[in-house]
Amino acid sequence: MAEKFKISASNDKDAESVEIEFNFGANLDEAIDLFEPAAIHGYFVKGAKVALQANLRKMLKEGKNQEELQAYADSWIPGVKASRVSGKATPAKLLDMFSKLSPEEKAEMLKQLAGTNIVNQ
Repeated sequence: MAEKFKISASNDKDAESVEIEFNFGANLDEAIDLFEPAAIHGYFVKGAKVALQANLRKMLKEGKNQEELQAYADSWIPGVKASRVSGKATPAKLLDMFSKLSPEEKAEMLKQLAGTNIVNQ
């Protein structure tokens, strides 16, 4: 089923505005039928690069190094929000995250912490 999106554009100089409808397809299969796969891939890569660059810039501001940025990029999945703590984790943030875990996940985390020097200091 075709899905038409409304797109508006204006020319700042004369304040004229237009609105058109354009069919991008309702899903990937329809988009491939409507357009060249290479064009779809090209636009995907452009958007994904912008998203990844934004994440990397944020991490650079947090003081992350090249190795940490590469590890992040290696595990990054476009469109999936990263489940990492931004900046320095505070005890309150950690407790909030811990409280949202299942009982099994909490038990596993406590077991892992018990095996470190962090708990025994």
